[in-house]
Amino acid sequence: MKICVQKQSAVVALMVASTACVEQRTSPPVPVVALGPALGAIPVGNEPHVLELNDGRVAITMMGLGALVVHDFASGRSDTIGRRGAGPGEFGRAGRVVPWGRDRFAVLDPVLRRVTVFHNAGGVDTMIRFPVATTTEAAIPHVSGVWLTPGGDLVRDSVPLLRVAAAAGGPDTLALIGEPPRHFLRLGSVGLNLAAEYAPRDRFGLLPDGRVWIARGHDNRIDWVAPNGDLTRGRPRAFPVIGTVSGDRHRLEGLPAPPILDTVDRELAPTKAPFQDVLAGPAGELWFWLNQPHGYSAELYEVRAPNGLERVRVSLPGAHKLVAIGNVHVYMLGEDATGDWVLTRRMKPAAAR
Repeated sequence: MKICVQKQSAVVALMVASTACVEQRTSPPVPVVALGPALGAIPVGNEPHVLELNDGRVAITMMGLGALVVHDFASGRSDTIGRRGAGPGEFGRAGRVVPWGRDRFAVLDPVLRRVTVFHNAGGVDTMIRFPVATTTEAAIPHVSGVWLTPGGDLVRDSVPLLRVAAAAGGPDTLALIGEPPRHFLRLGSVGLNLAAEYAPRDRFGLLPDGRVWIARGHDNRIDWVAPNGDLTRGRPRAFPVIGTVSGDRHRLEGLPAPPILDTVDRELAPTKAPFQDVLAGPAGELWFWLNQPHGYSAELYEVRAPNGLERVRVSLPGAHKLVAIGNVHVYMLGEDATGDWVLTRRMKPAAAR
């Protein structure tokens, strides 16, 4: 049976997409395991950033809260750090949370355009300005002084992925990152620039050892960039062609669409990309949130080793997604019975470690 994928080739480390079909080969079935019961829960907003610290607690930022929450699932204790403001330890907006060595973590502030580094105990270590004007809120800083950020002009359907070394002062382009087409939608006095739902997009990340991973949404492959800039291009993987239907509009970026957008005639891609999102685990494994035909009952994640080989598939309750991967636990976001957004901790399946 033929299954369509996208193939890409590297030219000076920049990727140019071209469509092709490959033969799907029969391979041993990959086991599917379910996440275990919740090991504690905490109410959060619908767009939290979560990082598991090395002592087992989690650092959380969330929409509408101008501070940081450090939560201990074992004891149920939560500590709030910081507040709105521009001083040390204060935030214009608390955004992405990233690891920063063994006993520290860092919080990006896209409003004040800086990173605040905290000790795990909660005290402020230092503050670092965004290194260049092109740095975006999707940036990923590293304790080594290297930043990873999309930036620059849109090239057809892609933007440059930049690596900025603070000591060098200028950015290097590692690759082009595919972006989905967007459309403008007006709701009363509010205008929204929305991505076409289910369209392929590339995801990327920076591992603690300095390696960059790029998950390619057109042809379902993983590229790796070593700290010295060497590119390892992964093999495209076959994926089923799944057409979108009107009912798919009830979801927005994989979760239930908010009521204001649930019935709006938003733009859908004609077919679904192979994955909705990708998260990296601390050992370099990648968790692909797979797209499925409309009406499915459970979310499905495909866990791949750094070499791209599939290890296991993990199922979650429907309308939930993973937001952080730790050494022993994973963290899942979804609505509870009252409609509130809740973050729960679950055991990481042994086959995925």
